[in-house]
Amino acid sequence: PDGTKLATATGFGGKKALIWDVQTGKQLHQLVHEGMVEGVVFSPDGTKLATATGFGGKKALVWDVQTGKQLHQLVHESYVSGVAFSPDGTKLATGSEDKKARIWNVQTGKQLHRLTHEGEVFRVAFSPDGKKLATAIIDSTKARIWDVQTGKQLHSLEHEGLVSSVAFSPDGTKLATGSHDKKARIWDLKDLEVVKQFFARSFTPEQEELLDALGKAIQQKGHVPATQEQMKNFGAFPQKIRDALQPYIKPAP
Repeated sequence: PDGTKLATATGFGGKKALIWDVQTGKQLHQLVHEGMVEGVVFSPDGTKLATATGFGGKKALVWDVQTGKQLHQLVHESYVSGVAFSPDGTKLATGSEDKKARIWNVQTGKQLHRLTHEGEVFRVAFSPDGKKLATAIIDSTKARIWDVQTGKQLHSLEHEGLVSSVAFSPDGTKLATGSHDKKARIWDLKDLEVVKQFFARSFTPEQEELLDALGKAIQQKGHVPATQEQMKNFGAFPQKIRDALQPYIKPAP
């Protein structure tokens, strides 16, 4: 979160996450996993890193950023595809192909809630106040919102296609959902009405990769240090997309 370190996943077959010093470019830690690393996310205070183990593994792992030591193994029944820290860093949410999202105590590693779905939980996101959790179910046309304290489902938001992404607005009053129906919707969480809808257009693989990085930057309240080529790809986006994402991208030094 302070911009001094970068975490990367080595991708299919690599089975590692790497932590780097941004200033020097030196590798600080190599974190070995049992399977492909699907995702990495720093805790809000930057002291911990959570990693999602995909194909070949059934765990989310929590690491000490300073030492590179593993702190907790958070076990699912199938591979883990999504991880997210609560804003205060005390909880971690995980989503898995086992059709469950789980909420964990970061300090103890103990499971607090198990949230059952009808399909793979692909993405998880906490609200800014940490009281709600949104889940995207890749095998379902619904996004769901849960009460973090009780583990009870609060709302279900419908698309015409599979839902693959969720993100709360900074003030927590709205939720954005992305779907394979080629629509992104912004929902008002007071009346559960769609207040805006965007229709997808085709992007190049490089633009899709950049959009994914920007989505993570928004969730972590950071920005993407973009290369010259990435800035060129960003410039090819429609004006409305550029205006919305401009605060989250800066040319790399």
